[in-house]
Amino acid sequence: MPPIASTALPSSSGIPSDMALVQEMRKALMDYFVTNETPDSTALNCWEAYKTVIHGHLIARCSARKRAATQEMSTLSRDIAELERRHKLTLDKTVYRDLLLKRGLLTALL
Repeated sequence: MPPIASTALPSSSGIPSDMALVQEMRKALMDYFVTNETPDSTALNCWEAYKTVIHGHLIARCSARKRAATQEMSTLSRDIAELERRHKLTLDKTVYRDLLLKRGLLTALL
C-alpha cells in the first residue's frame, strides 16, 4: 500500500476544513436541539428547521467574510493609488517596493 501523501481533505469532499466553522456548527446544533426540543414535533420537521437555521448562519458568515474582503480590497486600492502618486513624484525605490507589495496583496485577494 502506498503511503498517504497528505492528510488534508480534498476541497471537493464536501466536508468543511475550517475547524472554527465546524465547531461553530456543532455548537449551533447542540443549542438548536436543546432550545427547540418539543415532544409534539416530528424529527423530520425539527431537522428541516435546523437546516434552515444553519443555512442562515452560513449565509451570515459568508457575508461577513465578503464584507471584510471588499473592505480590504478598497483599502489596498486607496493605498496603491497613493503609492503610485508618491512614486510618480519622487521615484523613491522604497515607495516602489511598497507599491509592488500592495499590488501583490491585492492580486492575491482577487
